[in-house]
Amino acid sequence: MIKRLLLLNGFAVLGVILFHSSGMGFVAMFAWGGLHLPAGVSPADQVGSLPYYGLRLIEQIIVFSIPAFLFVSGYFAAVSAGRDATTVSWKIIFARIRTLLIPYLLWSAVVILLYMLTGSKYSPFSILTKLLTGGANEIYYFVPLLIQFFLLAPLLIRIARKYPVGLIIVCGLIQTGVQLLSYQPLFDMPPAFVSTAIRLLPKWLFLTKIFWFPLGMVAGLHATAFKRGIDRLRRWAIGAAIILVPLGMLEWEAL
Repeated sequence: MIKRLLLLNGFAVLGVILFHSSGMGFVAMFAWGGLHLPAGVSPADQVGSLPYYGLRLIEQIIVFSIPAFLFVSGYFAAVSAGRDATTVSWKIIFARIRTLLIPYLLWSAVVILLYMLTGSKYSPFSILTKLLTGGANEIYYFVPLLIQFFLLAPLLIRIARKYPVGLIIVCGLIQTGVQLLSYQPLFDMPPAFVSTAIRLLPKWLFLTKIFWFPLGMVAGLHATAFKRGIDRLRRWAIGAAIILVPLGMLEWEAL
């Protein structure tokens, strides 16, 4: 099981690299389109082209990456506590947080300094806010997000041990509610409500990804039952992925 999870983590790392590479592909396609397109051709004309859908396919395939990171982190947090433990040692939690904070603070400081050298001005409060929320660079939000889950781990492990199914259901419902905000055009939700909800649910907040870390903890504490359930769903999951990847692309285009 652990070898498979490490392999999953490796695929997730590659997925994140591909995601950001495809993002730069879109930047080149649209923001820099005037530099390489023939005269009279608009960058918007590339929507629907083969390269466009190639980049969209990459984005769709690797959406598992962040959930995978959180799931694996939750699993190992539970395992490191011990299968019979009722909580996670704060010593273990702070050790995990320390390994995250050192490179995070270093590179956040580098990014902020570079912006300041190019003319940007920040107050001490804005610098503190950026460090607490991953705001130095938009991709850094994952570190504050993961730290929040580690800080919640002592509480989550108690619930995951006593009420594993209930925890998964409650977190799944919250996650579904967050995801439904993206479907505002379909459900005709009031724009003011959606904008307020999105503002109150920034991507660095644990509620936006609340399902995956607790699911990993449940898997770590109830490994045998979890593996048995996954094995039963394996073929269905593979079939669903084959169907849902292209449907996800169509859905994104429609929205």
